[in-house]
Amino acid sequence: KAFFEDYLAYLETKDPVLTEKFHFLRQELANTSEGRLLIHNAYKFGFDISYKKGKETISGHVYEPWHLFYRGIHAEVLYKMNWVIQEYWQYLKLNNGLLFASEINGQVYYIAYDYDTDTIRSYLIIEES
Repeated sequence: KAFFEDYLAYLETKDPVLTEKFHFLRQELANTSEGRLLIHNAYKFGFDISYKKGKETISGHVYEPWHLFYRGIHAEVLYKMNWVIQEYWQYLKLNNGLLFASEINGQVYYIAYDYDTDTIRSYLIIEES
C-alpha cells in the first residue's frame, strides 16, 4: 500500500526522490521479453530509443528503454550505429553533411546535413530502368 501511495504522490508532485524510485521501474522494461522486442525492432517502424544505455553523457539523460521518438528512415541508421541523435548530427556535420545510407527498409537513401537551415535532409534514390 505504501508503494502505491508513493506512486500516486510521484504522479502528483514530481518529487525528485520519488522520481528516482519510480524511474528504476521504467528501466526494468529492458529486462522483459516485451522490452527486448521493442528495443530491437522499433527501428523497423521508424522509432528510435531516444536515451540509449551507455550514452547518458552524450544525450544528457539517463537510460530510458521505453522512451521512443519517431525518426522515420533515420531510426535504422541510429539503431545500427548505436547512436543517439546528437551523435548522428555530429557525424553529419563533421563529414561535410553527407551520409549515403543504403538499404534502409529496402530503399536507398542519400542523407545530408543542410548547413544553411541546420536540418537533416533525406532523399530517396530512384534508379531509372
